[in-house]
Amino acid sequence: MAIQNIAPSQSRFSALAANNDQTSGMRMMVPVIKTIEDLKGAKKVVDTFTETARSARAARAAQAALEGGVTSGGSAVNSIGSTISGGLKSLPHLLKSNFLFAAIGSAVTGAIDLFKGEKPAKVAANFMADTVAYTGIGATATMVGGMVGSIVPGIGTIVGIAVGALVGLGLGKLYEGNVRSKFSNLFAENVVAKLIPEQTAPALPAAQ
Repeated sequence: MAIQNIAPSQSRFSALAANNDQTSGMRMMVPVIKTIEDLKGAKKVVDTFTETARSARAARAAQAALEGGVTSGGSAVNSIGSTISGGLKSLPHLLKSNFLFAAIGSAVTGAIDLFKGEKPAKVAANFMADTVAYTGIGATATMVGGMVGSIVPGIGTIVGIAVGALVGLGLGKLYEGNVRSKFSNLFAENVVAKLIPEQTAPALPAAQ
């Protein structure tokens, strides 16, 4: 009876589903730690947002004065709008500063997965997906926390850190539970599969 090695019907790269594991909690803490680091003391992100908002309000007030007066009803809206504008302007910098942090966190959890026996191809796909995802999550958490902190007087720093941490945890949980598997699969099929071509084992010779 001939004995043959039957190749699986599904590509090993399309099967690289990134399931939640013990390292997911470590990854979720990355944006939280980065947010706290960026917002503590309100000397960096929060102050940047506040200064941008103040400058914008001053410019609008001067323009309104020249035109014959300022209406109090629009000041709050202008203040919030200026804060949002300042936050969006800081986004490129936040993405850049979060990229290295996210890459390090993803590399650490990837190394743990390799040590536990995970396939290198799957670890590589997960690393790419996690780095991209947590770069965006960390930047968004810091941006939102900074904007909230610049609006709240007095205790804005504490409030900003709390809000940023909650945003980071919430987005991290959403990513790990609902997005990571599909996102990792995209990198597995479109990047890793080209770097590590799939090989099919040859059939064994027929038994005599």
